[in-house]
Amino acid sequence: MDASIFEKYFKDLCKHTKVHLERNNQQDRPVIFVMDNAAYHKRVEGLKGGIYSLRKAELVEWMERCKATDEEMKVKGQGRRTEV
Repeated sequence: MDASIFEKYFKDLCKHTKVHLERNNQQDRPVIFVMDNAAYHKRVEGLKGGIYSLRKAELVEWMERCKATDEEMKVKGQGRRTEV
């Protein structure tokens, strides 16, 4: 499975769930979807292959293109990294 197939599946699942709940007069019932950590569950727009395929320098470059704030650019235990 890839992200586009999963997204179509998930949209269809949400529509079906909504219809089912409305049909059974349970629109106020909470619904929880639990997902694992599969790569296709977390596609990032503008990144082919997702975050996990990037080297650190590529990730920093992408974050800068997305205008990430200094706080978002922090590396755990360090300040903003300008050299990679």
